[in-house]
Amino acid sequence: MTTHLRTSLRDAMATAVTGLTSTGSRVHKSRLYPVAADALPCLLVACGEQEQLQQESNYIQQRTLLMTVRGMTKATGDLDAALNQIALEVEAAVQAAGMLGGKVDDVTLIEIRTDVDDSMDKPVGVIELTYRLIYFTVAGAAGANA
Repeated sequence: MTTHLRTSLRDAMATAVTGLTSTGSRVHKSRLYPVAADALPCLLVACGEQEQLQQESNYIQQRTLLMTVRGMTKATGDLDAALNQIALEVEAAVQAAGMLGGKVDDVTLIEIRTDVDDSMDKPVGVIELTYRLIYFTVAGAAGANA
């Protein structure tokens, strides 16, 4: 079965951010949360909106995907410093991953947002890094890089 490139890109991003000092192997390929407080800090990697679908030729499509890496940590002590540390490590890891194994033509950090989620037993700090990924597919074959 062919996998959509969005899934392959999410998996490549998750691999790139696995093993960071702050979050370790607690990387989930999901947008679903809340995550149990004892599983924090962690990262959630998810595909977001597809900004555009541009036909480059009869056979090639340029796609622009927004990918989020959401860091979550317990809201204790200096929460901003903990969230900023997660962002520092994620940014370095994504930069080191380059073009995600040749799957994309461009990876650009376009936004960082912070928040506090108080829907859990104890508040959780959240930092969300949004990346714009540009990649090309064969028209009609969203699982194949062009």
